[in-house]
Amino acid sequence: MFETFRDGEVVLPGFPSRENERLWNYCEMGSQEPWFYLVYSKRSKAPATVRSFITADAAVLMSHFLDSDTWVREAYLVSPSHVNQGRQWRMEALKGVCVGHEPESMHQIAYLYELHNGSRYVFSELATVEADLVDVRRLIEFQ
Repeated sequence: MFETFRDGEVVLPGFPSRENERLWNYCEMGSQEPWFYLVYSKRSKAPATVRSFITADAAVLMSHFLDSDTWVREAYLVSPSHVNQGRQWRMEALKGVCVGHEPESMHQIAYLYELHNGSRYVFSELATVEADLVDVRRLIEFQ
């Protein structure tokens, strides 16, 4: 979840152009969880305006992929070291997102992220490894 603060809000004459749009110099994230960075444009807009979008919610990410008017040009996973098994955060090209159930708690889910470099990362609140996930299904596939 991203946090914004009033002292980070930017007020410019004539901006924002949409009623509930706000401009921010920064945002914070209070947790060490993966998030997504998308580069997209709207098919109905000519000329196409390229925009960037960030979210930590896989359902919000999926809504961009399912929107027939949205062309997702690039998709990235930004992951902390405990997810990518490295020493630092990484931003890597995303190929797909899967969801599976935790074997010890079937009402709880874990995410499996597939990257273009062939790596696969599991984000599990219970530290479950990929082989132990139950009923894994694909949510999103990005070419």
